Amino acid sequence: MAPARGGSGRMAADDPAQTAPERPAQLDPDDSRPESEEPVEIDAGGHLVVVGYDAWTEPVLEELAERDVSVALVATDPALRERLADRTLDLVVTDDIDEACFEAAGIGRADAVLVATLDDQRNVLAVLTVRNVDPGVRIATFAGERRDVPKLRAAGADRVISLGEAIGELLVEVSLSERPVAAVVEEIAAGN
Repeated sequence: MAPARGGSGRMAADDPAQTAPERPAQLDPDDSRPESEEPVEIDAGGHLVVVGYDAWTEPVLEELAERDVSVALVATDPALRERLADRTLDLVVTDDIDEACFEAAGIGRADAVLVATLDDQRNVLAVLTVRNVDPGVRIATFAGERRDVPKLRAAGADRVISLGEAIGELLVEVSLSERPVAAVVEEIAAGN
């Protein structure tokens, strides 16, 4: 089924000639392949495609709105049309995470893609599909299970955050120090 668009309905040009880049299939759970270290700054007026909507997504959308970043949200829940009607974002509701939904989301003009579902297997599929549609776009995602981090990297994600490790590190740092949570989060995000 073709995706249904909401919001302003901006579309990217369709380029079926794009193919996925060659990527090493490193599935070792102790994969030490370095993540992309090139910083991607998305300035006000930039465009980000977000895949998935759940409890983790709401703070992301709020932060992006504060930064005046254009957002296209790709999701499978049609009820989001009503729930997010007051938001300034493009909503692409689709049955399948496929090439068409990313084209409808304006991936051709996206500065980056954030794959943010709570289903690691769906995240792998989304990363692979994004790479097929736009091999050069930066992709960030998270893994609910540590064992899925190498799979997401092998699929083509530039940055993978292990939720369990990040939350564990945050809880330990906050409980053992007097530092504010925001400072600890900033340090963790910077990789220090």
